[in-house]
Amino acid sequence: MKRLIVLTFLASLLTSLLTGCKKRREIIKKLPPEVGEMIKEGKLKPALKIPSKDPVKLNDVNFIVVTEKNIEEVFSNLKDDDKVPVLFSLDGKDYKLISLNVRLLLDYIKYQKVVIGLYKDYYEKDKK
Repeated sequence: MKRLIVLTFLASLLTSLLTGCKKRREIIKKLPPEVGEMIKEGKLKPALKIPSKDPVKLNDVNFIVVTEKNIEEVFSNLKDDDKVPVLFSLDGKDYKLISLNVRLLLDYIKYQKVVIGLYKDYYEKDKK
């Protein structure tokens, strides 16, 4: 019984492979001869389509430095502007770490731009 299942599976796999190759050959025959040869030789690469994207427009963020000396003034100014006075605080070390994280993100984005440029050059060098 196991042999029958395995043989059936192999037969269906072989059939799908053969018909797939046959369909591929039929498609290649419909193409111009030089294109068909390029596909067979592996010289033709699919078109690289990179969608264009507008540059990122970041929102302005205002930092207010609050100290023991100006905390009451800052809170009153916020209340006067109908804003809820809430503090998120960082010490100097954590602020520096946030700056470093942003720098790392920018470096990574630049790296990805280079990689995309290399892919674009690779795929489009035959066209030039």
